[in-house]
Amino acid sequence: MFSLFIKKSQADKKSSITKSQFPELPSLDQAFYPLCWQAQYFDSALQFLRYLLHSDVFKGLEHQPDYAADFQQYDKISSKNKQKVNAEDKIAITAQDSWQQAISWQQAFSQRLQDNRVYQDWTNFTVFGRYVQRSFSVFYQQSEDVFNADMPELLRHELMRHTQRLPSNQVLLFAGQIPRNVRQEKLLMTTVNPVQALVTAIHLALANNQAQAKQHRQNSAQKRKQPIIINLITTVSDQVKAFAIKHNKRTQEGLRNEVMVLDFNQLILVKEDRLAWTGEIKQEADSTQSDIAYLIRHYHIS
Repeated sequence: MFSLFIKKSQADKKSSITKSQFPELPSLDQAFYPLCWQAQYFDSALQFLRYLLHSDVFKGLEHQPDYAADFQQYDKISSKNKQKVNAEDKIAITAQDSWQQAISWQQAFSQRLQDNRVYQDWTNFTVFGRYVQRSFSVFYQQSEDVFNADMPELLRHELMRHTQRLPSNQVLLFAGQIPRNVRQEKLLMTTVNPVQALVTAIHLALANNQAQAKQHRQNSAQKRKQPIIINLITTVSDQVKAFAIKHNKRTQEGLRNEVMVLDFNQLILVKEDRLAWTGEIKQEADSTQSDIAYLIRHYHIS
């Protein structure tokens, strides 16, 4: 009995030390939602993401994979005489117009975040920008250079000095498949911008489909397309350590609204929502359907 009391006291002491060393960030979700967008109100990032998935803005991006990710193609077509544009070119123009509208939404949402006082507190806590994350990732992945063998741990130690604890029930987003080594390395680059996550997820899926089409020497429309994967990661404890990367607002990277997670105990998949196409309407799909358009994976991180 006495030993159990000692162990509990030690655990409480360790927890209090952690909390004193790593202060807790204020809740961004509580400060940012409900969100008014296009004359509609959304109570959470998930609600807003579902709205995006059913919006006309992103509908054109999913149907034209060969053109949606090819910005140079659009520039070539735009320079043509409009009367000479063929049907294939019109499809490309439509897809690129949808991309431009999606990017404008991404910019608008990012500006909403930057105007939010709590998000300003998040980003102003550290001076680190994306160049630190890039350096860390490069050093972390290399193993052959003996001279820099200790650099990843040195960088991680330095970065950990600038982390704070995320509040419970904070939602982060990650586009595409979560790498298998994330749980081992305790490193994950996320965003708090649902539009950013969706745009990135579509880019990844289209690039993957195009690569598969080239590999099999056939059109991507004839190949089973990979679903677009978006991960919603909700903190379920106050022990997840991270910091918001302070980007240069004048660059395209300023729209990323990224949060770098550097330490956590568990990352658990708790649910998966499947959306399939039925005509031009996305609806909930069961596990037997093959024409899945989107996978929304819900994770708990602690």
